Amino acid sequence: MNRFSENGWSISVTQLLMVVVALIALATTVTLLQSDDSSADDVNATTFYYDRMSDDQKEIYDAMKTMTIEHRSFNLTLDDSVIGQDPSTVITPLNAKIDGVYSLFRQEQLYYYWMDGGFSANYTTYNGGPQDGKLSSSTVTVTFTSAMTAYGNTDAQITTNVASINEILESFRPTVDVTSRYAKVFNIYNSLYDRFIYYQDKEHIPEGMIVRNIATAFLGATYPEQSQIVCEGYAKAFKVTCDYYGVPCIIVTGTGVTESGSEGHMWNYVQMENGKWYLIDLTWDDQDDTHTLYHDFFLAGSATVDENFGHMAMSASHILDTKYAAYSVPTLDTNAYPSTDYVITFLNEDESTLSSRHYLIGDTVSVPTLENYDKTGKRHTFDGWAVKDTTTVIEIPPVSGDATYVPIFTVSNIMYTITFVDVDGTIVSTKTDYLYNDPIVVPTEFISVTWSPEVPAGVTEDKEFTATASIKASGQNVVAKTSNREIQFSAAAMTEIKSLTGTLKIDLVSGSVLFDNTAKQALNGDQTLNLEEKSFAILRSSVQSALKNAVVYSITFGTNNTVFEAGKATVSLNFTPRAGQDASNIMLYYVDGDKITEIPSSYADNKLTFTTNHFSTYAIQIPQETPDMMKLIQENWILIAILLFAVIGMALSYRFG
Repeated sequence: MNRFSENGWSISVTQLLMVVVALIALATTVTLLQSDDSSADDVNATTFYYDRMSDDQKEIYDAMKTMTIEHRSFNLTLDDSVIGQDPSTVITPLNAKIDGVYSLFRQEQLYYYWMDGGFSANYTTYNGGPQDGKLSSSTVTVTFTSAMTAYGNTDAQITTNVASINEILESFRPTVDVTSRYAKVFNIYNSLYDRFIYYQDKEHIPEGMIVRNIATAFLGATYPEQSQIVCEGYAKAFKVTCDYYGVPCIIVTGTGVTESGSEGHMWNYVQMENGKWYLIDLTWDDQDDTHTLYHDFFLAGSATVDENFGHMAMSASHILDTKYAAYSVPTLDTNAYPSTDYVITFLNEDESTLSSRHYLIGDTVSVPTLENYDKTGKRHTFDGWAVKDTTTVIEIPPVSGDATYVPIFTVSNIMYTITFVDVDGTIVSTKTDYLYNDPIVVPTEFISVTWSPEVPAGVTEDKEFTATASIKASGQNVVAKTSNREIQFSAAAMTEIKSLTGTLKIDLVSGSVLFDNTAKQALNGDQTLNLEEKSFAILRSSVQSALKNAVVYSITFGTNNTVFEAGKATVSLNFTPRAGQDASNIMLYYVDGDKITEIPSSYADNKLTFTTNHFSTYAIQIPQETPDMMKLIQENWILIAILLFAVIGMALSYRFG
């Protein structure tokens, strides 16, 4: 068996075969575009770190590629010299080496997005004897103990997801599959920007860190909805897209430094046709709340200073981890790659930036549309865009240079509608040509009225006002309405009502009262008419015993208007009999303490009507319906026949028994 004595371990032949199988499977899944812009100076960035590893590191790397989400283990065979050694002297450095390889593996093998890094190295030791506890075998089994299952927990699901990611990458081809590498990188940048939004809630990153992988980046939302990811998701998505289209790109990690502090960060390096490397940080270019794509960190050099953030050089704001010193990570070119793109900006009315985006010459501009809006009585209708400092709406042309556009609105007066509605739903008035802040014309045909909501001084919106209580004359008669159980009459209103010679009808939610003129003239001062159903418990016990669960109503009209000696009031109560009650046999009683007096009444259309000259407490009593014996016999004749035969049988048995 082949062993690497220099490093003390090797991978088994079986594992090597699994590597070959995995590589063949991956080759059938991912097709790299053989780019026309390739250069002899291009490195193979798809395996940049792998190519710079030692042989034993490569063996671990290859072994990791044999894993699937359902089979997350592989064996390493160490040199036989480890047998008999203390496990800590062998396993501890081995764990460190595995962890180091994994940290780079996850920056290149991005379709293994389900790996989360936790692993264990299992080994065997002697049990007893002079070498008790020492290594008894040179084979170590490495198991990645957990996996991210947010996007599938089977091999079949992972394969389906990888295919879906590749379909999305393939959809970029119309804009990305171009000859110029600058245009290719530029369009990859823009295509990814359109799909992602930065995950702001760093304090509550979801369990499993799914905001850090390409599955979330590409499958976390259905375009044009944007997936929420952090810097790791941006950097990995950018690399996997560059790999797909043959652009040399690597992922690097380190510290991102800003004016407010520093934190761990991940970004990209890209190699251009000139053989030089440049910084790409899509995360930081997509940090604005307006989701504006800046190009401060697009193909930047080490001395490039950002324009829109902390005005720091890349060498100061992006500090590489020290681990990369062992892998000959490229040195950035000093200056940014020469730009051949143009900025198209759309402004809001207040000249703040609505959107700003970089385009290549001849590109079709993505033109935003603004909503129409109303403000202080003016309707602002969006007409289109004009070149800044002009007012003529134009069709936005293909990109030929930097350009800024401003919105053009047509402003017109808004006509408002004000409607007044009476208590019963009758429209009192409608006026449709109010302007903003015009005084509202309130109907004047009422003796008294209360509107809801309260009528403001001027118009600010379309509005309907509904009367909750109204008093209105119709000839010599007066009708008062309310949506409540009571209505108030001021002394002034009562004086005006009494100046007329007709009736006073009051409609309440629980019924109505009609005063003849004589009774009406007996009313005095500020008064409140109240008509409502009361609890049976308010009756004295002697009355309760006599009336047996009667329905109780109370009618009051202030304190001085309970008896109308010279006039009459016709009361109509809204009343529906309970189930099983005989509506044709309704009895109405006037209740005065322990005394009850039957009052003549009539019932029709769910209204119980009676005439009185005394407002007080009234009780409605309805006896239960008497069963219809013929109907009862018809509905139960079979049961009755059986019972009858049974009785006859018992009688005959007794007679002849």
